[in-house]
Amino acid sequence: MRKDEVEEVAAAIRHYFESNPRAADSVAGITRWWWQRNRYARERDRVASALELLVAEGTVGVRHSHDGEALYFLIGRQQAAGGAPMDGKTQRGTS
Repeated sequence: MRKDEVEEVAAAIRHYFESNPRAADSVAGITRWWWQRNRYARERDRVASALELLVAEGTVGVRHSHDGEALYFLIGRQQAAGGAPMDGKTQRGTS
């Protein structure tokens, strides 16, 4: 593991302990219980930002399912597959 990766993990652990001063856990516990959740949240934010960028540049479109969840697709792919926006509202990126 590169030094900068170790420092990033160390900073996250430090922040966790500073935010939860009574916390105590093993390597396995930290990894299993809160590191994965923390990593998921960071990765989810990164993926959402990347999708916003792709929509803005017009590469990817977004439609919403009946329950309101955003579904992303490659522009041109949905029409080629015979698909239509689930709620009739497809959003394309604008440049």
